[in-house]
Amino acid sequence: MSEAVAALEKEPFTTIAPILPNGATAEGHMAISDPTGDSAILEYVHGRLVIHHDRHYQVMSNSPTFDEQLSLNADWKQIGGLTMMPGTSRASDRFVRASFFIDSLPQTADQHAAVAQ
Repeated sequence: MSEAVAALEKEPFTTIAPILPNGATAEGHMAISDPTGDSAILEYVHGRLVIHHDRHYQVMSNSPTFDEQLSLNADWKQIGGLTMMPGTSRASDRFVRASFFIDSLPQTADQHAAVAQ
């Protein structure tokens, strides 16, 4: 993973983000991971590549920017997912719910075993 992140940090290619109907520049997001569980979230913010590399990053959504997603999620973790979680279809709410479930549900390498539990 470190090699992939280092290569991408050099920005070996150029992206041209289209202008959306609301006048904002389109943003792109991508996640990569390796068999060890190491992962990176890549996003283009204002036309520049931003890489978030940490094996704990297993969830992403469209918006807001990943650092803001992490901040919002930290606020919701203080409330506790068993007490209350955001319930709209907004990307930030989906991020919080996915983060809660990935941390709360039993992890197994066997997808069928997880269903049977």
